[in-house]
Amino acid sequence: MKVVIIDDEEFARQNISLILHEYFPQIEIIGEADSVSSGIEEITTKKPDLVFLDVDIKGGTGFDEIQKINYEGLKIIFITAFSEFAF
Repeated sequence: MKVVIIDDEEFARQNISLILHEYFPQIEIIGEADSVSSGIEEITTKKPDLVFLDVDIKGGTGFDEIQKINYEGLKIIFITAFSEFAF
C-alpha cells in the first residue's frame, strides 16, 4: 500500500511516519505535503492508495483538498490535533 501524509505540522508527519514504519512495515510512504496546494500535487502525481489528511491545513482544509482532486480508489484518513474537529 502506498501512502501520502498531508499535515502542516512537520512533527505530526514525522509521528505518523514513525508509527507506520513501526507497526505497518508493508506500507510505503511515497510522499508528504504541508498545504492544500502541495497535497493536491502529491496526490495527483503519485496516486497513493491512502492519504492521511489533516483537517485544518495551510491554504484551507482537508475538505477543500478532496473537492479539488479526482482520483478513484483513494482512501482518506482524516487527522487532527484539535478536539473540535474530531467528531
